[in-house]
Amino acid sequence: MFWYDGELHTGTTLSLPLQDPGLIYGATLFTTLRVYGLQLDHPLTLWQLHCQRLQRSLEAFGWQPPQLAATAAGS
Repeated sequence: MFWYDGELHTGTTLSLPLQDPGLIYGATLFTTLRVYGLQLDHPLTLWQLHCQRLQRSLEAFGWQPPQLAATAAGS
C-alpha cells in the first residue's frame, strides 16, 4: 500500500506518464525520524518538527499533503 499523487494505492504496481516529474527528475519527498518508546509524542521523537519539515517540503514543491484519514483507514 502506498500514497501517490493524492491517492492511496493498494496494489503492487503503478503506471506513470512519461512526463511525470518523479520519473524524469526523481522528484520525491522522503524523510525519517526515530521513534522513542513506541510513542510519536515522546519528547525525543520530535514529531512536531518532523511534521513541520514535511509541510515545508510539500509547500516548496507545490504538492498537496496526503489525507491522513485516508492513509490511516488503509493501514
